[in-house]
Amino acid sequence: MKKFDVAIIGAGPAGTTAAYYLAKAGRNVLLVDKASFPREKVCGGGVTARAFNIAGDLLKDFPFNLVSKVYFNEKRTGIEIVIEKEEPFIFMTEREEFDNYLLKKAINSGVVFYSNFEVADFKKGKIFSKENTTIQADFIIAADGANGYFIKKNKKYLKLVPALEVKIDKEMFPNHFGELQTRFDFGIPDGGYAWIFVKKNSASVGVANVANKKVNLNDVLREYLKSFWFLNDKLKFNGYFVPLLKSNLSSCQEWALLTGDALGVADPITLEGIAPAMLTGKLAAKAILSASSSEQACKIYSQKVKNEIYKELKYAKIVSKIIYEHPHLRKFLMKNYGSRLAEKMAQVILHETKYSDEFRNKNNYWKLIKYLFD
Repeated sequence: MKKFDVAIIGAGPAGTTAAYYLAKAGRNVLLVDKASFPREKVCGGGVTARAFNIAGDLLKDFPFNLVSKVYFNEKRTGIEIVIEKEEPFIFMTEREEFDNYLLKKAINSGVVFYSNFEVADFKKGKIFSKENTTIQADFIIAADGANGYFIKKNKKYLKLVPALEVKIDKEMFPNHFGELQTRFDFGIPDGGYAWIFVKKNSASVGVANVANKKVNLNDVLREYLKSFWFLNDKLKFNGYFVPLLKSNLSSCQEWALLTGDALGVADPITLEGIAPAMLTGKLAAKAILSASSSEQACKIYSQKVKNEIYKELKYAKIVSKIIYEHPHLRKFLMKNYGSRLAEKMAQVILHETKYSDEFRNKNNYWKLIKYLFD
């Protein structure tokens, strides 16, 4: 039996962030993943400025495609708003490259990594693999993503948002690729949004059904691609689910600290999951570094999640409900306050404001209340 200070299940952004900071602090860390790296990962690949603030020096050397101009569109009104900043506020990447970079940073900081390690079960302080390997650790972090053990266990607390995405390679459409802009198209499909994230030599194009309405995402994505002249038989559609919290769940279960998608902390408006994954990974690392036992780490981490994550998600879920479940209200807001809303969204991405800050500002309420109750 091998013994470590900390064992982390899952080598995505949450797991590698936690591993990196724990190893830098001198802890003996094991990171395991069921895949071998580099591995393909279906994801839009947008990393926000908020993620940079969370990551500290972890991301300083990564070569992103920088985006300082984003288009916001609302289907029902046809309103298009352009937000342009002097500094980039979204950083585009291929997740295969991004996750592999984070993993290498963790390994270089002293983390031990086991690939192709499938977890069969774990109890307090022990992880058991399907290959009959047993790992013992003082602390365990669960960062096993949207298809992991805790997602299946906590389904009643989560909403699984279906999404469909395709990668557009520049060489496939050389005459039209240069016309693409990074954009969010709300209302495509009804109850969701479509996106284009432009990178150096490719683009991620996708659709998500946030309200879980009855809609064929395959047909929606085909029509969306057609509108930009990007549709042929060679394109491969990839489907996945984004877990979102319906109600707060315990962030420490079976003496493991839940992080990232295992905790369902993606932004319910944009579905952005990298920044909250890295934040939970960093918070888990800090809790362990402050604790003398797994029980104490659970208490510290649970309080941090409540104060820094669940509070923000509470307000973000209200905005998400307005945008995706009340199209007439969304139309009213975009028509009358579209530029301001898009600017606020950019500020949240830049980490210049928080959802909770905006809700505390009473001046943001009265016109909305007048519209609802007149």
